[in-house]
Parts: sequence; structure tokens; C-alpha cells
Amino acid sequence: MTLKSFLKRTLLLAFLSVGILCHQPGFAQDNERYFNADQLLKEQKYEEAAKQFEQLYNKEPQRYLYLNKLIESLINLKKYKKAITILEEAVQDGRHRPQAKIQLGEIYHTSGNIERGIQIWNDILKNYPDNQQVYLNVARKASDRREYDKAIDIYKELQSFSGQSNLISSELGETYMQAGNYEKAMREFLELVQENPKQLSYVQRWLMRFRDDHIYDVAILEISDFLDELSPSHPSYNNLQQLEIWLLMERKLFKRAVATAKNIEQESSNLTYSLYNIGSKLLAEQKFELAGEAYSYYIDNNVASLANRSREELANVYMQWAQYLENHNLDLNSTPSSLYQKAFSTLNTLRTNAPNYHRMDKVLTTLSELSLDVLHAPDKVEKFLSELQNLSGGEQKKSRQAYLEGRLHLYDEEYTRARVSFSKSNKQERIGNLAEKNRYYLALTDFFAGDYEFAKIQLNALERQTTSYYANDAVQLRLWIQKGLQADSTGSKIEPFAKLIEHLSRGEQQQSIATLEQLFQKDRQNPLIGYALLELTTKKKKQNAAFIYRALTTHLETQGDNTALREQLLWVKTRMADQLITNSNINIGQLQLTDKQTQILGDNNLEIPQTVDQLLSLYEKLLLQFPNGFYATFARDRIQELEEIQV
Repeated sequence: MTLKSFLKRTLLLAFLSVGILCHQPGFAQDNERYFNADQLLKEQKYEEAAKQFEQLYNKEPQRYLYLNKLIESLINLKKYKKAITILEEAVQDGRHRPQAKIQLGEIYHTSGNIERGIQIWNDILKNYPDNQQVYLNVARKASDRREYDKAIDIYKELQSFSGQSNLISSELGETYMQAGNYEKAMREFLELVQENPKQLSYVQRWLMRFRDDHIYDVAILEISDFLDELSPSHPSYNNLQQLEIWLLMERKLFKRAVATAKNIEQESSNLTYSLYNIGSKLLAEQKFELAGEAYSYYIDNNVASLANRSREELANVYMQWAQYLENHNLDLNSTPSSLYQKAFSTLNTLRTNAPNYHRMDKVLTTLSELSLDVLHAPDKVEKFLSELQNLSGGEQKKSRQAYLEGRLHLYDEEYTRARVSFSKSNKQERIGNLAEKNRYYLALTDFFAGDYEFAKIQLNALERQTTSYYANDAVQLRLWIQKGLQADSTGSKIEPFAKLIEHLSRGEQQQSIATLEQLFQKDRQNPLIGYALLELTTKKKKQNAAFIYRALTTHLETQGDNTALREQLLWVKTRMADQLITNSNINIGQLQLTDKQTQILGDNNLEIPQTVDQLLSLYEKLLLQFPNGFYATFARDRIQELEEIQV
């Protein structure tokens, strides 16, 4: 390279560098002005935004971004004529011809000249017959202006020459939806899934976004018809079936969901888990019978991989069903007891038939709890505890073992040994369901032992676990302690009540009734009597029904409106009357008080109602006093049922 050539190249590079450096400040300045103008547009300061965008556009007319923002600002100012003039000039000058002309049609349409706007769009489509992007942009603008039929025609024409595509089909489906043609929208989406199975998640997300009952109903019908036409071997077939079940569950058509899931399992050559997957959802919706039916399918059909787990889940359904009936006092027969028995029998069958079941430690724990809480048979627990010890396992097995030992000691009133066992288990299992059980039973042990302040300390950690199953029990236990100590700081008010609860926990109802009799006789103003009555109503036996009902009536009459429990006590009293009147197996005339109970309660107009009319009066009284109370809906529903029975 000669010296002359080198000097020329060096000078050229220097010139270019200077040019670039000189341009950069201007470029940065324009960017800053654009962002400032855009911020003004977002703040709805359209006049100022329009001025700045117009300056930017005049400086660089080749940048469509500036033109687009300028037109948007002018439209918001309703300066349609100026916007039209600017766009027509852009079209005539050949700048941004398709985009500008599409916008021009939109402005004519917006300003009221609808025919002119549509004509401009038609001209664009004729001028760009094979341009997919132009067709899409025109269709989108037509849809934005609610010209849904026009947009649909454009999408269909686009499909005719460019073929099916995910983008076109999805936008066409959404346009059908905006037009209110839900059937065609759903059909378009389903055809999209048929062509591309991966798009099913998009369809489900789209449905979830709308959350519309009518749309869901249409989707259910369309999917059902579509599946009739679709080959079962199609990759989307099973997933569409699951989507149908999901929609049925969302619409709370639970029976149809179960029937559909059952048909899917029966017709499929492979396990689909359809019924199993909705079992927990049905349980969460408190559809206990249907949840039981879902799990029973795998047991009845001896599905090897799911039968054992389904037995465990079925037992859980029975237990939650029983607890629901007890907690809400909704049962008119002895159903809770029979449900607990079913749970025990189901788990015991699992224990016998599948000794190597991988969750046997949990099964044995639940069997032990049922043995203590329902059957009141501690000897069975010792047997289950022995089997638990023989299982292989590490710390978790040891923590369950210590927990069950604590439960046995508590049942036998060996409070010190119970504390040691629960504490040992708690150290080994610091988080989770078992840890929460340990903390609750540690507090309950202190409560039964009379160490009320220690019980409150044990409850602190558990109450912070707001999602814990035992959190409500912890709050209830603390409430009992607080009420008792407020009345007498020595704990003398709590002691007989705690003994009553302990008797109930061991199934010793007659002893608990005797304790309640003493409270009525010696300490009728005890603030825990109402809570004692509530606990007794959940575990009442036929021979004690008359006393409990009349004790409720007496307590409500003597306490008046002073008790915060009044609504709940009125509810359980009314439910007891309902049970006694509507249960054909109960002869009210045979329900009598003992002489001692009559002496304690008196015999002042406390007879149990014997007719449906009298029962209706009790429900109406509840509604009059608590029209918006927790039990108001239940009461109204029951009144309607009773009136239908009378008719």
C-alpha cells in the first residue's frame, strides 16, 4: 500500500467516525423526545403528545412508529380531518402505504363514515391479494371496530389461500367469541387442537380467562360432539376428555363429571386416572358420596396400581363426611358413627390385604386414632403400635410411634408420660401434620391435667399455623381456657368442664352427662356450660337426647341474649328437635328425664316438639333472631324441605 492510498483511507475513516459521532447526540435526543411524548400519551395529555409526535414525524417521515403515535393522539383528540389529511399524504408519497391506508380506513370508520372506511379496507385487500400480514392487520382493525362479520370473512379468505395456521385459527375463534357466536368459536378452537394438539393448553387458558357459565356450557356441548367425530387414537383425544371433565367440574355438574370420568376409564385401554383426579376436588366441594364413588371404582375393579391408595382415600372421605355432619349438626340419624365405622373397616381391609403397602405407617396411625376417638378401644391401638414398630423406616416411623404412645397415655390419664411421648415425637417431626397433632395434644394434655397456663403456651405455635387442620381446635381450646380463667383465675370453672370433655373423648357419655348435671345443679352461671352442651350434641346418644334438649332450652332461657353462643345453641337445639321429630325410629314419648334431671331442670314448659309445625316455628325463631347469621341459609333450606314434605 502506497503512502498516498494509506492517507486517503485514514482520512475517509476519520470522516465517517466524525459523522457517526455527530449523529449520535441527535439520535439520542430524538429517542428521549419520543419517550417523553409517549409518556404524555399514556397520561392522556393528547394535545402535547400530538405536537411532539408531529415534530418527530416531520423530521423523520419514514419512521412509521412516529406516524402511528401521531394518528393515535389525533384520534383521541377527535381531530379526524387532520389525521385523514396526514395519512392520505403518506399514502400519496408512497410511505407506509399498506399500514397508512389501513389506518385511514379505521379513521373514516371511527369518524362515522363507515362505508368509506370499509371500502378502503376492501381496496387494500385487492391490492395485496396474497399478503398474509395485510389481511391480518385489516381483520384486526375490523374486529377492533366491531365489524365482526367483516373480520370473520377476511380470516376465512386468508385461510383459503394460506391454509390453516395457529395464529389465524386462534384469532378467528376469538373474533367469533367477540361476535357472540360461541358455538363457532369453540368449534374453531377444537379444530385448532385437532391440527396441533399442543394448542390445547392455549384453549384451556382462554376458557379460564372468560370464566363465563354460558361459554362453559357451550364448550361442554361442543367438546362432546367433537369427541364423537374424533378418532380415539388422535393425540388430543384423551386431553380433550380431561378438558370436558374440568369444564363439568367448573360448572359444578358433579354427577355428570363423575359419569363422564367413569366412561373414560371404562372405554380406555390404559389407566387415565380420570376418576381418581377428581376425587379430591369432589371432597373439597363436600360432595362426599360422589367422591366415594370415584375412589370406589378403582377398588371395585381391582385396579392394581390404584386400589390400595383408593382405599386409603375412601376412608378419608368417610372421615371428613362424618366430621362435616358433626361440626354442622346436619345429620338426623346416626350417620357419623356409621361413617367412622366404614372408614375403620376400609383401612383395616387395606392393612390385612396389603401389609406391604408403602403408606402403611399412615394407615396404622389413622386406625389407631379411630380406635381411640370412635371405637374407644385402646387394646386395638397396642396391636397397631406393635405392627408399626415392625415396619421398616427411619425418624418418621419413630415419631408416629411416639405420637401413638402419647395418645395411649393420655387416654389412660397418664399425663406426665403423655407429655414425654408427645414432646419426643415433636422433636423428631417439627413440621407437617404430625407435628401439629403433637402440639395440639400436648396442649390438651395440660388442659386435662389442670395446667391451663402451660396449655396456652403450647397453643401459641399451633395457632400461627393458620392453614393447619388443628388451628381451629387450638383456637377453641384457648377460648375455653380464657372464658374459664376470666370467670375465676384459679381455674375452678374450667376443672369440671375439662373433666366432661375428657369423658367425652373416651366415649364415657354417662359420666359427661353426670358432670353436666352437677354444673346445672351447683354452678348454673358457669360460662362453659354452653360449650359443654355443644360438645354433647355432637356425640349424643338416644337415651340422653331428652336431657340434652331440655338442658339446651333451659340454658337459652336463663342466659337470654348474654351468651355469644346463642345462635349456635339455637341451631343445635333446632336440629335436635328435627332429628327427634323426623326420625321414624325414635318415639318421642319414650324419651323421659330421670327424677334427678327433672329436679335439676324443672318442668316448666320444656316438652320436646312433636309436630312439623312446631319444628317450623323453631327454625323461624332462629331466622327472626339471626336473619343474616351463619346458619340462616341452612335454616331456610330446611324450612323449604319441611314445607314440601307437608304438602
